[in-house]
Amino acid sequence: MEDLKKRISELQKENNKYSEEREELLNRISELEDQVEDLTLQLKKHNSNKVPSQISISANHYPSAPQDDEPWLFYTAPGRTTQELMSVLDFSDVFELQAPDLLSEEAVWIKLLQKMHGDDLPVNLPALRKLASAQLYSACHHELMLVVRNIPGASHSLFQHILPHVATLTEFVNNAWTEIENNNPELLGRIAVVLECEQEIKVLSVDRDDTRMSLFVEAL
Repeated sequence: MEDLKKRISELQKENNKYSEEREELLNRISELEDQVEDLTLQLKKHNSNKVPSQISISANHYPSAPQDDEPWLFYTAPGRTTQELMSVLDFSDVFELQAPDLLSEEAVWIKLLQKMHGDDLPVNLPALRKLASAQLYSACHHELMLVVRNIPGASHSLFQHILPHVATLTEFVNNAWTEIENNNPELLGRIAVVLECEQEIKVLSVDRDDTRMSLFVEAL
């Protein structure tokens, strides 16, 4: 019995050691990603002095699902049940987020990853972004339906705090879909992002340095 307790204690120590090494590795990866981002930003600033750039997605350039040019980003008024939305869009599963919880980009990825991945999450933003991108990329091979509930209207004090983070979420979904579409279109699944808001949302825009991406929203 004493030998067994000793062995269990040794295994626990080894497990703790591996957990610490894993955390150190994730932090190191994040530091390297930060350095790459800094270098990329410097390069963009240097190039922007030569050729101005702009990213824009117009209404006829939605990421296409199995049906040609099928919209994927929707607005709905409050009051519709999850089952109704799933039925209208013909999805069998859904992840729901509450907009009042999304007051920072970190909060967006934590809430999303808790739904898709579990509670064992990295502690810094670059690592959260990387894991969220991987999860969204994987989901876009199958079916991905996201519903963001309770987005306040423009007159609400939280509107300008929440909507940019909702736009970032849709940007990452779009990027994951586009990557598959460009490289392995035969592996495409289906996606839908539904934004429940007190007032109609027609366009979501994301600014990155000197570029802007606009995503058009269809009323559901």
